[in-house]
Amino acid sequence: MLIAEDVTYPVLRLFIEGYLHGLGQSHQIGLIGKITDWFQKRVNQKEAVFFTNHIPHIYNHKSEEELKEILLQTLVSYFEENPEWQKK
Repeated sequence: MLIAEDVTYPVLRLFIEGYLHGLGQSHQIGLIGKITDWFQKRVNQKEAVFFTNHIPHIYNHKSEEELKEILLQTLVSYFEENPEWQKK
């Protein structure tokens, strides 16, 4: 994945959400929902929004660049901790 330097957090968020929806559909699972449930447990918050919407609110003191890094690191952490993510 190639991401230009000047991509904002909302643009990256939408790209990631679309990618995760497509990946989930290809495996017939609700992948973004699974990641959201996992993330909500990690941060001890429960809301009816995707994890990508939680990040700017939880880390509201962080810069745009730091938010993008947190988003990408969150995905890395999820897939490292859930190597069998594609199973129902």
